Amino acid sequence: MEDSNGQLVSNDGSKAKMLNDYFSSVFVNEVDDGNFFDQNIIQNNPECDTINTIDVNRDIVLEAIEKLNVSKAPGPDGMHARVIKECKESFSIVFTLIFKKSLQEGVLPKQWKQANVKALFKKGKRTQCKNYRPVSLTSIVCKIFETIIRDHITEFLEGNNLITNHQHGFRSGHSCTTQLLELMEDFTDFYEMEIPYDCIYLDFAKAFDRVPHQRVLTKLYNLGI
Repeated sequence: MEDSNGQLVSNDGSKAKMLNDYFSSVFVNEVDDGNFFDQNIIQNNPECDTINTIDVNRDIVLEAIEKLNVSKAPGPDGMHARVIKECKESFSIVFTLIFKKSLQEGVLPKQWKQANVKALFKKGKRTQCKNYRPVSLTSIVCKIFETIIRDHITEFLEGNNLITNHQHGFRSGHSCTTQLLELMEDFTDFYEMEIPYDCIYLDFAKAFDRVPHQRVLTKLYNLGI
Protein backbone atom coordinates (compact mmCIF):
# COMPACT_ATOMS: atom_id res chain seq x y z
CA MET A 1 0.00 0.00 0.00
CA GLU A 2 1.31 3.47 -0.88
CA ASP A 3 1.45 6.22 1.73
CA SER A 4 1.00 9.93 1.02
CA ASN A 5 4.62 10.14 -0.15
CA GLY A 6 4.24 7.30 -2.61
CA GLN A 7 6.29 4.92 -0.47
CA LEU A 8 5.16 1.30 -0.22
CA VAL A 9 4.05 0.17 3.24
CA SER A 10 4.09 -3.56 4.02
CA ASN A 11 3.18 -3.59 7.72
CA ASP A 12 -0.39 -4.86 8.20
CA GLY A 13 -1.12 -2.43 11.02
CA SER A 14 0.07 0.55 8.97
CA LYS A 15 -1.95 -0.55 5.94
CA ALA A 16 -5.07 -0.96 8.06
CA LYS A 17 -4.63 2.55 9.48
CA MET A 18 -4.13 4.04 6.01
CA LEU A 19 -7.31 2.39 4.73
CA ASN A 20 -9.22 3.48 7.83
CA ASP A 21 -8.07 7.09 7.47
CA TYR A 22 -9.04 7.12 3.80
CA PHE A 23 -12.47 5.56 4.33
CA SER A 24 -13.17 8.02 7.15
CA SER A 25 -12.29 10.96 4.90
CA VAL A 26 -14.86 9.92 2.29
CA PHE A 27 -17.91 10.27 4.53
CA VAL A 28 -19.63 13.63 4.75
CA ASN A 29 -20.67 15.13 8.09
CA GLU A 30 -23.30 17.72 7.27
CA VAL A 31 -25.05 20.14 9.60
CA ASP A 32 -28.78 19.49 9.76
CA ASP A 33 -30.51 22.72 8.70
CA GLY A 34 -33.98 21.25 9.13
CA ASN A 35 -34.67 21.18 5.39
CA PHE A 36 -32.91 17.94 4.48
CA PHE A 37 -36.09 15.87 4.34
CA ASP A 38 -38.98 17.22 2.29
CA GLN A 39 -41.87 17.71 4.72
CA ASN A 40 -44.23 17.95 1.72
CA ILE A 41 -44.06 14.20 1.28
CA ILE A 42 -46.53 13.95 4.18
CA GLN A 43 -48.27 17.32 3.81
CA ASN A 44 -49.22 16.56 0.21
CA ASN A 45 -50.80 13.32 1.35
CA PRO A 46 -53.20 14.38 4.15
CA GLU A 47 -54.96 11.00 4.11
CA CYS A 48 -51.67 9.19 4.52
CA ASP A 49 -51.41 7.24 7.76
CA THR A 50 -48.22 6.64 9.71
CA ILE A 51 -46.54 3.48 10.92
CA ASN A 52 -47.32 3.28 14.62
CA THR A 53 -46.28 -0.30 15.21
CA ILE A 54 -44.32 -3.00 13.40
CA ASP A 55 -45.82 -6.44 13.78
CA VAL A 56 -43.35 -9.18 14.58
CA ASN A 57 -44.39 -12.79 15.00
CA ARG A 58 -42.81 -16.17 14.47
CA ASP A 59 -44.19 -16.63 10.95
CA ILE A 60 -42.74 -13.30 9.86
CA VAL A 61 -39.37 -14.19 11.40
CA LEU A 62 -39.37 -17.61 9.71
CA GLU A 63 -40.10 -15.96 6.36
CA ALA A 64 -37.20 -13.55 6.85
CA ILE A 65 -34.86 -16.41 7.80
CA GLU A 66 -35.81 -18.23 4.60
CA LYS A 67 -34.55 -15.24 2.60
CA LEU A 68 -31.06 -15.50 4.07
CA ASN A 69 -28.17 -16.01 1.67
CA VAL A 70 -26.08 -18.80 3.21
CA SER A 71 -23.01 -17.67 1.25
CA LYS A 72 -22.80 -14.39 3.18
CA ALA A 73 -20.02 -14.04 5.74
CA PRO A 74 -21.00 -13.68 9.42
CA GLY A 75 -20.43 -10.57 11.49
CA PRO A 76 -18.47 -10.12 14.73
CA ASP A 77 -20.88 -12.41 16.62
CA GLY A 78 -19.87 -15.38 14.46
CA MET A 79 -23.49 -16.43 13.77
CA HIS A 80 -23.46 -17.93 10.27
CA ALA A 81 -26.52 -17.74 8.03
CA ARG A 82 -26.38 -21.45 7.22
CA VAL A 83 -26.54 -22.40 10.91
CA ILE A 84 -29.50 -20.08 11.48
CA LYS A 85 -31.32 -21.41 8.44
CA GLU A 86 -30.74 -25.06 9.35
CA CYS A 87 -32.02 -24.44 12.89
CA LYS A 88 -34.72 -21.93 11.94
CA GLU A 89 -37.50 -23.59 13.96
CA SER A 90 -35.62 -23.07 17.22
CA PHE A 91 -34.02 -19.74 16.36
CA SER A 92 -37.30 -18.20 15.18
CA ILE A 93 -38.77 -18.45 18.69
CA VAL A 94 -35.80 -16.72 20.33
CA PHE A 95 -35.45 -14.08 17.61
CA THR A 96 -39.14 -13.18 17.84
CA LEU A 97 -38.82 -12.46 21.55
CA ILE A 98 -35.64 -10.40 21.06
CA PHE A 99 -37.08 -8.38 18.15
CA LYS A 100 -40.26 -7.58 20.06
CA LYS A 101 -38.26 -6.51 23.11
CA SER A 102 -36.03 -4.29 20.97
CA LEU A 103 -39.03 -2.57 19.38
CA GLN A 104 -40.80 -2.09 22.69
CA GLU A 105 -37.79 -0.52 24.39
CA GLY A 106 -36.43 1.25 21.32
CA VAL A 107 -32.99 -0.19 21.97
CA LEU A 108 -30.75 -2.15 19.62
CA PRO A 109 -28.35 -4.67 21.19
CA LYS A 110 -24.86 -3.25 21.38
CA GLN A 111 -23.35 -6.26 19.60
CA TRP A 112 -25.53 -5.60 16.55
CA LYS A 113 -23.95 -2.19 16.10
CA GLN A 114 -20.51 -3.68 15.62
CA ALA A 115 -19.06 -4.70 12.26
CA ASN A 116 -16.00 -6.23 10.69
CA VAL A 117 -14.90 -3.86 7.93
CA LYS A 118 -13.30 -5.51 4.92
CA ALA A 119 -11.57 -3.56 2.14
CA LEU A 120 -12.57 -4.81 -1.31
CA PHE A 121 -10.50 -3.93 -4.36
CA LYS A 122 -12.45 -2.28 -7.19
CA LYS A 123 -10.10 -1.25 -10.01
CA GLY A 124 -6.84 0.53 -10.78
CA LYS A 125 -3.63 0.11 -8.81
CA ARG A 126 -3.91 -2.25 -5.86
CA THR A 127 -1.42 -0.14 -3.89
CA GLN A 128 -3.72 2.91 -3.69
CA CYS A 129 -6.33 3.25 -0.95
CA LYS A 130 -8.76 5.08 -3.22
CA ASN A 131 -9.21 1.95 -5.29
CA TYR A 132 -10.76 0.05 -2.39
CA ARG A 133 -14.23 0.29 -0.90
CA PRO A 134 -15.24 -0.68 2.64
CA VAL A 135 -17.76 -3.44 3.22
CA SER A 136 -19.18 -3.89 6.70
CA LEU A 137 -19.86 -7.45 7.81
CA THR A 138 -22.62 -7.05 10.40
CA SER A 139 -24.65 -9.45 12.51
CA ILE A 140 -26.83 -11.84 10.47
CA VAL A 141 -29.43 -11.74 13.25
CA CYS A 142 -29.63 -7.96 12.93
CA LYS A 143 -30.01 -8.31 9.16
CA ILE A 144 -33.07 -10.51 9.74
CA PHE A 145 -34.51 -7.76 11.95
CA GLU A 146 -33.69 -5.14 9.32
CA THR A 147 -35.45 -7.21 6.65
CA ILE A 148 -38.65 -7.29 8.69
CA ILE A 149 -38.58 -3.52 9.29
CA ARG A 150 -37.70 -2.80 5.66
CA ASP A 151 -40.62 -4.88 4.40
CA HIS A 152 -43.01 -2.98 6.67
CA ILE A 153 -41.71 0.40 5.50
CA THR A 154 -41.78 -0.63 1.83
CA GLU A 155 -45.34 -1.88 2.15
CA PHE A 156 -46.32 1.40 3.80
CA LEU A 157 -44.68 3.55 1.10
CA GLU A 158 -46.13 1.51 -1.75
CA GLY A 159 -49.59 1.35 -0.19
CA ASN A 160 -49.73 5.14 0.26
CA ASN A 161 -48.26 5.95 -3.16
CA LEU A 162 -45.31 7.76 -1.62
CA ILE A 163 -42.89 6.37 -4.22
CA THR A 164 -43.02 7.76 -7.75
CA ASN A 165 -43.71 5.31 -10.57
CA HIS A 166 -40.46 6.48 -12.17
CA GLN A 167 -38.46 4.94 -9.32
CA HIS A 168 -37.13 1.61 -10.57
CA GLY A 169 -34.24 0.92 -8.21
CA PHE A 170 -34.72 -1.18 -5.07
CA ARG A 171 -38.38 -1.92 -5.80
CA SER A 172 -40.01 -5.30 -6.25
CA GLY A 173 -40.88 -5.93 -9.90
CA HIS A 174 -38.63 -3.10 -11.05
CA SER A 175 -35.07 -3.14 -12.34
CA CYS A 176 -32.64 -1.53 -14.76
CA THR A 177 -34.50 -3.36 -17.53
CA THR A 178 -37.88 -1.79 -16.71
CA GLN A 179 -36.22 1.62 -16.41
CA LEU A 180 -34.62 1.25 -19.85
CA LEU A 181 -37.91 0.09 -21.38
CA GLU A 182 -39.67 3.19 -20.04
CA LEU A 183 -36.84 5.41 -21.27
CA MET A 184 -36.87 3.85 -24.76
CA GLU A 185 -40.64 4.33 -24.94
CA ASP A 186 -40.20 8.02 -24.15
CA PHE A 187 -37.46 8.32 -26.79
CA THR A 188 -39.69 6.63 -29.37
CA ASP A 189 -42.60 8.96 -28.59
CA PHE A 190 -40.37 12.04 -28.88
CA TYR A 191 -38.94 10.79 -32.17
CA GLU A 192 -42.34 10.09 -33.73
CA MET A 193 -43.67 13.49 -32.63
CA GLU A 194 -40.44 15.14 -33.85
CA ILE A 195 -39.84 16.68 -30.45
CA PRO A 196 -36.19 17.48 -29.64
CA TYR A 197 -34.91 16.15 -26.33
CA ASP A 198 -31.75 16.23 -24.25
CA CYS A 199 -30.36 13.62 -21.88
CA ILE A 200 -28.16 14.18 -18.85
CA TYR A 201 -26.34 11.18 -17.42
CA LEU A 202 -24.84 11.47 -13.94
CA ASP A 203 -22.41 9.14 -12.20
CA PHE A 204 -21.52 10.21 -8.67
CA ALA A 205 -18.19 8.94 -7.36
CA LYS A 206 -18.67 6.99 -4.12
CA ALA A 207 -22.27 8.24 -3.98
CA PHE A 208 -23.45 5.74 -1.37
CA ASP A 209 -20.60 6.60 0.99
CA ARG A 210 -21.43 10.30 0.81
CA VAL A 211 -25.11 10.01 1.77
CA PRO A 212 -25.75 11.10 5.40
CA HIS A 213 -27.66 7.91 6.24
CA GLN A 214 -28.15 8.74 9.92
CA ARG A 215 -29.91 12.00 9.10
CA VAL A 216 -32.27 10.25 6.69
CA LEU A 217 -33.20 7.61 9.27
CA THR A 218 -33.70 10.25 11.96
CA LYS A 219 -36.00 12.29 9.75
CA LEU A 220 -38.05 9.24 8.79
CA TYR A 221 -38.42 8.34 12.45
CA ASN A 222 -39.50 11.86 13.42
CA LEU A 223 -42.13 11.88 10.66
CA GLY A 224 -43.56 8.61 11.93
CA ILE A 225 -42.48 6.61 8.87
